[in-house]
Amino acid sequence: MAQTGQPPARARAAPPAAAAVAAPQSQAVAFKCPKAGTVIETRTAAQITEYTSLGADPSNPTLCKTKRGFSTGEFYYGRFSNNISPDGLAALRQGFADLLAGTRTQFTTRYETAASGGNRFTYEDTWRRIGIETITIAGQPIAAVAFERAQQNLGAIFQGTEKLWYDPSSGVWVKRTKTAGGETSQNFAIDWEVSKISVP
Repeated sequence: MAQTGQPPARARAAPPAAAAVAAPQSQAVAFKCPKAGTVIETRTAAQITEYTSLGADPSNPTLCKTKRGFSTGEFYYGRFSNNISPDGLAALRQGFADLLAGTRTQFTTRYETAASGGNRFTYEDTWRRIGIETITIAGQPIAAVAFERAQQNLGAIFQGTEKLWYDPSSGVWVKRTKTAGGETSQNFAIDWEVSKISVP
């Protein structure tokens, strides 16, 4: 066969799969509480629950206020009750800020919470940012940030791992599944998913 003097054309190599995934997994995401007046409906295997967002506390954009029936609540990053010890809260807030900014992929911290009867419980949490995952919520595709949380109650026989999805566009935690353990806590064992988000 005659030679043309030109090297054979080479097929363009596809970028490595890891490179294609790395960028969206670590991209910065801004946290926000759901807009005041947003109604969120969640479903478990046994019941449907509805609550209304009252927006963020005016002095702290990471403290989300909610109303369910006649009861109100305040939750840092929409997940942690406002009765957390100050030192534990500071570590949680810094850890979540780093996860959402994409500057680290996980953090571990201990904190105390107040309970009825004057008791206090000490927990150790490890949060890991898994990445951006598209899931279907209430019939709509949502690009949610997926997290894994491993929790242990250091003063009781309890530990468990869960996976949670946060929707940065609405500010709503839209899904939760237990992935391991948690049998000693009925609340920890319950999986739920948002079935409706009504934004005013």
